[in-house]
Amino acid sequence: MSPNLIVNVRRAIAIMTEGSGQATDQELLDAFGEAGIGKEEAGAILVFLPIAACRRMLPAVRWIDNYQELDRTSEEMIPRNFNETPAYQAILPEVDRYFETRPGGENVLKLAGRSSEFHAINDMLNKGWKLDDIRLTPMVILL
Repeated sequence: MSPNLIVNVRRAIAIMTEGSGQATDQELLDAFGEAGIGKEEAGAILVFLPIAACRRMLPAVRWIDNYQELDRTSEEMIPRNFNETPAYQAILPEVDRYFETRPGGENVLKLAGRSSEFHAINDMLNKGWKLDDIRLTPMVILL
């Protein structure tokens, strides 16, 4: 991660919230690149920013700290923890800073709504589940 990660996360938040919220991953990666965010960092931001935003948006959920990273080369699943993932740990304070500005529900959804956890939880809530009853399993992340 570059020393400009904080600046790049702020750029990414602006890009994601200024748009319609309907951009594809590739469109966002292209926009990140045009904003001067390097390819590796852009990928990490695209993955971890929505996760961090979803977790801040839904603090009542019993979040688990671990996830599985799929190594594209070996196709091996590598156990990881969010609290030990430098990119996630660097992004989280910027998400907190953004939430402190009270950005409004639409902008929060443009960030958190890109998270697979958000979609899984939303589906369960729409089926009548209570937030207290939801138990998540480790997600699989491709980096």
